[in-house]
Amino acid sequence: MIYCKGYNKIFSEYSGKENFIYLAKKNILESIQEISGKRIRNQVEKNGLDRLHHFFSPDYLPFLNFLLKEKFNESMYKQACQTTSEDLKLNNKIFYIDKGINYRIHYPFQSAIKSRLTIPVYKSLNLENYKNPEKELNKSIKNQSKYKMKRKDLDKFSYFGKLPVPAVGHGPHRDTWFGHTFNALNLWWSISNVSERTGVILYNQTNNYKLQHEKNPAYIKKNKHYTGKPKVISMKDGELLVFDPEILHASRIITNDRTRIVFSARINENKPKFYKKSGEVEFPYWLRSDDIKNNTCNKIHTFYKKNNFANPDQKKDFKIAKFEKKIIKEKIKFGKKYKIFRKDKIDKEKNYKIIFKNYEISLVFRGGKFYAFKSRCPHLNFDLSLGHFDKSAVTCPGHGQKFNLRNGKSECKSFKIKVFRVFLKENYYYLQT
Repeated sequence: MIYCKGYNKIFSEYSGKENFIYLAKKNILESIQEISGKRIRNQVEKNGLDRLHHFFSPDYLPFLNFLLKEKFNESMYKQACQTTSEDLKLNNKIFYIDKGINYRIHYPFQSAIKSRLTIPVYKSLNLENYKNPEKELNKSIKNQSKYKMKRKDLDKFSYFGKLPVPAVGHGPHRDTWFGHTFNALNLWWSISNVSERTGVILYNQTNNYKLQHEKNPAYIKKNKHYTGKPKVISMKDGELLVFDPEILHASRIITNDRTRIVFSARINENKPKFYKKSGEVEFPYWLRSDDIKNNTCNKIHTFYKKNNFANPDQKKDFKIAKFEKKIIKEKIKFGKKYKIFRKDKIDKEKNYKIIFKNYEISLVFRGGKFYAFKSRCPHLNFDLSLGHFDKSAVTCPGHGQKFNLRNGKSECKSFKIKVFRVFLKENYYYLQT
C-alpha cells in the first residue's frame, strides 16, 4: 500500500523527468503561439515562463488551460502511470488515475487583479474560439448580463467578492470536501517558479483532526479554527511533489513578480470512494493503469458516490478559536485613547479582541510586546488573529499573506492592515486608535 495519511515528499528525480518537462514547456509555448501569435511566444520563450504575466493577458488564461487539456492530457496520464509504477513502486498492481488533469497557471496578484474575467464573463466564454481570444472575450463581456448566476456561482461570489477569476486562489481545504476521493495521492509537478512566495501551503498540524467546512465553496469554515503553522512548499523547476490531498492545503497568494506554473494529477491505489457529506458533485471518471500501459487513454471507468462512499478517519475536533473579549459599546473613533485592561488582569498567553460596534481589533503579546491590529485580512476577510505569529509578523490563515505588525505592511502593495499603539499608564493598558 502506497497511501499514507499526511504523506508529502518531493522527488528531485523520477522516471521520464527530462522528456516530460521538455514536452510540458514545449506545449505551453505552442499553445501561447496559437492564442496570441508568434511574437508573444518568442517574448515568453526569451524571458522565461515565470515572466508570462508580462506578455500574456490574464484574460487569456482559460484559453491556455483549454488548449493544454486538448494537447497534453494523454502525456499527463502516461507520466502519472509511469511515476506511480516505477517511482512509487506500484508496478505489479492495477491502480486508478483521475480523468481530471489540472494546469495551474497562477499570476502575481497585482497582474491577476487586472483581468476582465468576472464569473459571468468566464462562464460565457467559448474556449474553442481560442484563435480569436479578444473577439471572444468582448462578446462574453457584452453578453454577460444574459448569464444566469447559479447557486454555486452566487456562493463563490459571496466568498471571493468582486475578484476576477484569475485572482482567485483556493482557501484551506481537503480535496474530499470538493468531491474527490479518499486514499488518493496528488502528483504535483513544478513546471516554473514554485517558491516560498508562490508554493502550495500545507497545514500538517491539522492532520487526523475533524475540521468544519463551508458547504460551497467547500473551504474550511472561515474564522472558526486555528490551522497551525503553515508550511509553504518550495521546489526547483521539474521537481515532483507527491502529497496526501487530505492534508489541509491552500493556494499561496503570489506577491512577487513571478508566474507559477504547476501541472497536477491524482492517483488512487484502490477503487475510489467519496466523502458522503460533501455538497459538491463527485469526480467519478477514472482511467486504469493497465489500459494506459497498453496505450489506451480513452477507456473510462466510472465510480459514483452513491455506491462508493466512506467516512473520514479523523480524531476529535481541532482547536476552536477562543478569545478574551472587551466590548466597547460605541463606534470606533480614531485618534482617541481607550482604557481596555488592568495590568494585573492581562494573561499574556491569551489573545484578545477589542470589539466596537463597527470595528474589531486583535491584541496579542509576542516577543515581550503587545501588538494591536485590525482583525480582518483585507484580501478575503480571514481573521488574522487565527494566523501564525512569528516575532512581529502574522501569516493570514487563508492564503499565506504575511503582515508586519509594526507597520501593517504586507508583501503585496494592494494589502495593508491598520495597526495601533498599546501603552501602559497607571496600571491600565490603553489602546490608541
